[in-house]
Amino acid sequence: SYTRYLLDCGMTGGLPELYAAVTPCALGYAQVARYIIENYPKLPNNPYQAWIDTYSSPEYQQAAQETVDFLTALCKPLDDSQFAHIQQIFTTATRMEIGFWQMGLDLS
Repeated sequence: SYTRYLLDCGMTGGLPELYAAVTPCALGYAQVARYIIENYPKLPNNPYQAWIDTYSSPEYQQAAQETVDFLTALCKPLDDSQFAHIQQIFTTATRMEIGFWQMGLDLS
């Protein structure tokens, strides 16, 4: 349902709606990978090392920040009602992103 939500936001909204929906994913990957790099030793033969290296890289960290910055810029001209709509999309997508990570923690 998360992917469907992202698609719906992209198909029914404009650029602010799309970025509000995908930004939590970009941030989530960046934060999780950075947390792993900063708090756990690199293990030999880790099947997830390529994923960790990709999303903790300076390039991806910068891309995630640029996504946030672009969403912020897209929101600047919005009125209060439009901004509340974007905030609701961001909150819903964030909850879905948390659910995605929770499934992994729960081994679902």
